[in-house]
Order: sequence, then C-alpha cells, then structure tokens
Amino acid sequence: RLEHSDGRCMTVNVEYNQIDALLKATVEPRGDVAAPDGYSPWPGSINQLLFELEPYAQTLAATGGKMPEFVNPKYTDGTKTAFKAPTRLECMMQDYPKSLPAEAKVGFTIVKGTTTFSPVKNNLVEARKKSAQGEPTHSAASGEADVYATACEMMQAVGVPFGVPPSEMRSGVSVSDWPRVVVDPTFGVTVAEWKQKLPTPSCICLAPASTLMLQGELTGLRIEELKLDGTLVVKLCAGANLTIRSLSEKNAGWNFSPLEEGANEVEELTIRGYKVVKKGMRELVYDTPGDYVIDDRSPASAGSFGTLKLGISGFGRIGRLVCRAACEKEGADVVAVNDPFCDVEYAAYLFKYDSTHGKYKGTVDVDKASCTLLVDGKKIKFFAK
Repeated sequence: RLEHSDGRCMTVNVEYNQIDALLKATVEPRGDVAAPDGYSPWPGSINQLLFELEPYAQTLAATGGKMPEFVNPKYTDGTKTAFKAPTRLECMMQDYPKSLPAEAKVGFTIVKGTTTFSPVKNNLVEARKKSAQGEPTHSAASGEADVYATACEMMQAVGVPFGVPPSEMRSGVSVSDWPRVVVDPTFGVTVAEWKQKLPTPSCICLAPASTLMLQGELTGLRIEELKLDGTLVVKLCAGANLTIRSLSEKNAGWNFSPLEEGANEVEELTIRGYKVVKKGMRELVYDTPGDYVIDDRSPASAGSFGTLKLGISGFGRIGRLVCRAACEKEGADVVAVNDPFCDVEYAAYLFKYDSTHGKYKGTVDVDKASCTLLVDGKKIKFFAK
C-alpha cells in the first residue's frame, strides 16, 4: 500500500528492481536490505495477477490500452557502473492498478513461492555466484527442489509430519533438501482432495533424502500408512484402485551425483550440473484395472502386487535376453538368477555387453559380498547351484 504526501493511497505491485529506490525515497533509507534471516523483509511480487473483466474492459476503453512505462537498466553488479545488457523501456501489467480510479478495490495475498511460482532463468555459472552470495538462484536446481517442496508442503498441510529440510549443495548451488516427492495431478490439486487420499497423515513418514513418485491415474490411490527410507515408485493405470494399508520400505534409494567438468551429457543434465544415480528402489506397477491392497503386515496381500516377479534358471544368451527385456520394460522384475557355470562378476559382464544387441543402456553393477547383480539399482540375487 503506497501513500502519497497529498493523502492519495494505492495498493500496487512494485517491480523488484524498483523496490530499492522506492524504499530509500520513503520509509527505509538503507533500501531493500536483508533482514537477520537473510531475506528481504518486504513482500515479494511474483506478478500473478487476477483482473475482474468488466472494469478491465472499461479501463481499456478509457485509456486506449496504454500502460505506464519505465526504464529497466540491466547492470553487471551492485555498483551500477556498467551494463550487462541493453536498457529496456517496458510497460508491465502489474502497473494496471495505476490506471484505475481511486475508489477501485485492489488487494494482495502472500503465499509461499514454492507452491506458486519458481522461476528457472539463471544458468549454472550465474546460479553458483548467487548461491555464494546467499541470494535466490532461480536455477534448474532450485526449480527442481521447489517441485519436491511443493508436494511436501501439500502433505504437511494435511498433517504429514516433516522436520525442517536441511540445505544441500548440488553442483555449487544451495537448495532446501526436502524428500523428493513427485505426484501426478490426478492425485488431487486441493488440500481437501489430498486429505481424502491421506486419511491418517500421522502414519506417514518419509526419511530425509527419500524419493516418492506417484504416477499415472491416481484417482483410486489411498495411502493409510507408509514408512519410507529410500525410493518408492507407484504407477497406476486408469481403472486401477490401490489402497496402501501398510507399507514399510528401506533401500539404497536414488542419490544426486555431480557431473564431471566437461562431461558430455544431455542438456537437461548439464543445466543442473548433476544427475540421479539409482542405487535401489521398490516399484509397484498396476497396469490392469482392478482393486488392489498393499499390507506388508499381512501375507495375504503378497499377491496384490501389479509387478510380476521372475526367477531365471540359466544365464546363457536366452536367459540374458529375457533379463534385459524385463529390466527395460515395466510390469516384471527379475529377482533371482541361477547358473552353476558362471560367477556373478562374469554374469554382469555378459549381461552388460552383448555381441548382437550391444551394450546395455542402463547401469550394471555387482555386490560380490552378497552375490547380487544391481541392474538400474534393482537387486537380482545370483545363485550358482
């Protein structure tokens, strides 16, 4: 709310690069300085605007569509002695209230940025500089972290307990490390809808650095009790109704690993500076309509899984191709392999390099101590009997 010396008042957004000069000219001689918590004490403008159409049409007719303009210089740094880009003459829709009559009603609401607007506009070099200065980075890393934060804040709003997320450096960019929760919109978009899906929120616990992915047609998903320390992926097709009555899962999970300098990676990874390493997970896939229940406390629910569990006897050419097909497609998990003529290390080599079909596209590792193949993070117990 701005108050003029002659008594006029106006509620209006203030552009981020104008707030400093405005404060110095009015109520704060130091300008837009950080509070003890490191953030600006003044409400930020995210420029999400709602206009009533009838007054808007009347204003357009009266003004001919003209909006106030301002000069927007782009300086290289805080000294404001050099430009990093040509200065722009701009007009902004957040200045629309300046065109309204004095009796017009204008208001604002303050909400968390993670649930409304998380810009991704700075490259990795700029993001690292801003992170070192304690400023918001508005980068690929922060945007991704805010996706996870949004889902966690929705869960928190319905009563799921969370601690204060720690800060973590991802390729030189500081982010808040909430559990990595990704939920398709079919789960619900309002707090009321999430309450229906999570009826006992106090019985849901996500350990730090855990990953929860809920994908597909989730209108029939209901989670009553979940204890997760690692990675859980749930995929439902249309017509599949799943009640997770009780599920407890602990595995190696998925981790973030920085890229090596100069690494030849796809663009969506290079703009972040890191990649996901899948070490372990539990995946529940329901690709057939029906009613399913998961209850880890009850042996009777063991047959309710939508993913077929496979064991392969013999790891020759055919056995390895079957294993490849199962690992590359959804709906089947290879959990055990038996071949008395092959040890686990040689089996991993043969699986990874096929003279006809080429190198396996995913990751292939060996846990020799437990005689286990690790394919894309999934454990395959290897027997030689």
